[in-house]
Amino acid sequence: MLQIRAIIADSPARAFIKGVISFNAKNGCLKCISEGKSIQGRVAYSECIAADRTDEGFRMRLYGDHHKFDSPLLHLHCLDMVKQVIVADSLHLIDLGVTKL
Repeated sequence: MLQIRAIIADSPARAFIKGVISFNAKNGCLKCISEGKSIQGRVAYSECIAADRTDEGFRMRLYGDHHKFDSPLLHLHCLDMVKQVIVADSLHLIDLGVTKL
């Protein structure tokens, strides 16, 4: 029996393996359905509270522009496509912000 605890990847790889748009796109948040607005070439999210994405909604492609293509991972029903694909990679959330001047 196949068991997956989590998938950990950097942001571009994570978007590719899930078959979704990039994290910095208008509907790019992997965990909620907040929609960003483009301001001077950057995406800003004005909503602090938004509904969570769910595995069921993801598999049913309920999130419109968030999806680019069907990922082969959709065949793995033991994998929660929202909760088990980890967003908190230290490289992009901690190290870059601390070390970049």
